[in-house]
Amino acid sequence: MTAKDRVLCIDDDQDQCGLLEAALGRLGYAASTTTSPVSALELVANEPFDVIVTDLGMGEMDGLTLCERVLGTRPDVPVIVLTGQGSMEAAIGALRAGAYDFLTKPIDSKFLGISVARAVQHRKLRAEVRRLKQAL
Repeated sequence: MTAKDRVLCIDDDQDQCGLLEAALGRLGYAASTTTSPVSALELVANEPFDVIVTDLGMGEMDGLTLCERVLGTRPDVPVIVLTGQGSMEAAIGALRAGAYDFLTKPIDSKFLGISVARAVQHRKLRAEVRRLKQAL
């Protein structure tokens, strides 16, 4: 992890956004939050993020649709899906939508930290593989 590792958190619950931002900040990440999936898509289009953390159930747009749209424009950015209603079906749906990981609420900071750290490392390794392929 470096000081530049940026995480965008999307949850339609402002309190949950605050909890995520605080937890990620304690772990050394630069976290930004929004309660609007549409706003999140604009942010992703205009700013570099290393990882996206999104709630599954939001009124404006569900987390799976958001995941698919983010990956459609920024396939290099891992998306971690959170839900308060974890089920095997929901987890499979998230992974099929391209999510990097799936966590259930209430979020344990330890598991969030592990998931985000792995996602950041995965992103960096994929970028290095692309760089090496281009060098060949």
